Amino acid sequence: MSVLLQMIMAMFAYLYYWNFVAREQQLTVGHVLDDAQQLNDAQQLELFGKLGNMLIGEGLLPMRALDSVHAVLRAANTS
Repeated sequence: MSVLLQMIMAMFAYLYYWNFVAREQQLTVGHVLDDAQQLNDAQQLELFGKLGNMLIGEGLLPMRALDSVHAVLRAANTS
């Protein structure tokens, strides 16, 4: 009986790992966008600003893009 119980526990541990733990390692742009769509409007704008700042800080976008990011955020906040 204890072997059967251990096999059942092992099966559930395996399923839990692959459905909840391992899934986090398979992060894609699609998953991030799906999560971003769950945010409210203000949170989406905050994410946009922080992502823009991060990309500029890492040198992936030119520094002159900072003015554009801030202009877009100002325009969004006034509408």
